[in-house]
Amino acid sequence: MNSASRVIAILCLFLVVSAVGCGKCKVRGTVKFADGTPLTGGVVNFTDDVKLFKGEVKKDGTFEMKTVKPGDGIDPGTYKVYLTETLNLVVSDKKSKTSSLDGEGSAEMDVIGKSELTVDPKYSDASTSGLTVTVSKSMTYDITLE
Repeated sequence: MNSASRVIAILCLFLVVSAVGCGKCKVRGTVKFADGTPLTGGVVNFTDDVKLFKGEVKKDGTFEMKTVKPGDGIDPGTYKVYLTETLNLVVSDKKSKTSSLDGEGSAEMDVIGKSELTVDPKYSDASTSGLTVTVSKSMTYDITLE
């Protein structure tokens, strides 16, 4: 085999290896509760303790993992999965009365809302969520929360 043939063979091998497993994988899915209701906000996180990939959960419960921008995919690998930013603001039009510390007066305040957890706190930590995924190609990964 001459030098030109070797170079061509090496280039062909490089192209085959690049196409088979070294590229980014598109991972999409849904996050739902056991009763089928979608999680309406938050972030799905994949980590291998070195890299972190994120996917924003939309109002219909769908997400798409990204490296930098939506649709660019993530590296193949095995990841722990956890959720963040899952607080929900419950809007209220109630008024609340408070009294001053010295007891001399009171004021009425608008209560604009309160935050409440929408998922079990165990899902907010990679070490307690119990969720893992192995990504080797573009795939769908659906999460069901207890």
